[in-house]
Amino acid sequence: MTISIDRQSGLFTPELSDRINNMSDLLWQDIQALDVPVKEYKETVTPFKIQTVPACSRQNSFSIGPVRVINLVISGSISSGSFVHFADLPFPPSTDIYMTNGTQNAIYKCKAGTTDLQIYTFGRTISGFDCYFFYVS
Repeated sequence: MTISIDRQSGLFTPELSDRINNMSDLLWQDIQALDVPVKEYKETVTPFKIQTVPACSRQNSFSIGPVRVINLVISGSISSGSFVHFADLPFPPSTDIYMTNGTQNAIYKCKAGTTDLQIYTFGRTISGFDCYFFYVS
């Protein structure tokens, strides 16, 4: 798509109109000649397993580069009046992790540089719950 100016329109002199039209044509040719290389996705998805203290009925945890996605379904039960060991993460997070589960009856935490995932259930016994979060290591 080139911009063209009618040399007889009176907007510019005929010579200036020719120069603008010529520059517009050259610019359009340069744009058409641009080559954008195809970027291929280079990260791989790598599944991994996590050992939990209560029984884990299902898990689908995986890595995409440095991002770790944790998805656990716990079938057992746990009760804690303070933070207690819940699982060992295979990769330590780069920052502290604090999160709650979907029903907000437990808080999870893991300090940066450690693999100890802890849980706090406010002194209640919970069972059959999910643990889903992601972090960067």
